[in-house]
Amino acid sequence: MSTVNLIRAWKDADYRASLSAAELAELPEN
Repeated sequence: MSTVNLIRAWKDADYRASLSAAELAELPEN
């Protein structure tokens, strides 16, 4: 996952909700 998408996932709840389980597993704790 790119840095831009990582930050978007942290800040954008709708985007985060659209991620797959595998993509969510890649997100570090913020």
